[in-house]
Amino acid sequence: MEKASRCFFAKCGGFSVACFAVGAILTWGLHDPVIKKLWTPSFMLFTASFASATLLACCACFMRVQSSTSKWVKLNPLVWLGRNPLAIFLGMVFIEVVLIDNAKFGSTSAYDWVFQHIFVEKFGLSVPYASLVYSCVYLVVWVAVAGALFKKNIFITL
Repeated sequence: MEKASRCFFAKCGGFSVACFAVGAILTWGLHDPVIKKLWTPSFMLFTASFASATLLACCACFMRVQSSTSKWVKLNPLVWLGRNPLAIFLGMVFIEVVLIDNAKFGSTSAYDWVFQHIFVEKFGLSVPYASLVYSCVYLVVWVAVAGALFKKNIFITL
């Protein structure tokens, strides 16, 4: 494993343990019980430790980089996104500005129209689930764009 990824794992694991410890101290001291509806500090720290431990596990799965010629590197979405972050970010911002501000279907923005007609009505999802599915589809589209740019060796840097 590379030195940079070991350093990341150490930092992420340390953050996770620290958040869990502070949340446990606050909870076990009965000073601040874990209550989701109030978003107490102990709940927030417990959630942050769980999220960072999950992030650590996901990164451990995706970052099995053994060499630069490994087939795994060519199929790794984190490498794709890391090689073209500027292009992906600017593309996302441009599309969001076009969809949200400028493109209109009648009096509705293109974003609202796509969200309402495709994700809510066509798929029959409630608004919270439709929002989640829309976000996941948007993410998958941009990861695919990053993969296509990586495959064609197009790297946009400053």
